[in-house]
Amino acid sequence: MEKYDKTFVQAFLDGEVKEFDVNDWVEYWHDEYNGNAKLNEHLGLTEEEYKDWVEGPKSIGTIIKARLVERQTQLVQD
Repeated sequence: MEKYDKTFVQAFLDGEVKEFDVNDWVEYWHDEYNGNAKLNEHLGLTEEEYKDWVEGPKSIGTIIKARLVERQTQLVQD
């Protein structure tokens, strides 16, 4: 499996990359990616998460951690 076959978020959650590695995914999308996915999809972010990251002050790590907390909360409630 090639590094970029996963979204950045999935690779991050799998412990394969660190927060700063997101720049590699962005560069790959700009320079080599030939698919149909938008950048936010390639990264594994929703449009809202992508906007929060780009326009920010939120870091990619903060966004992913918030998503994890939300999912854990939903599991507890179910």
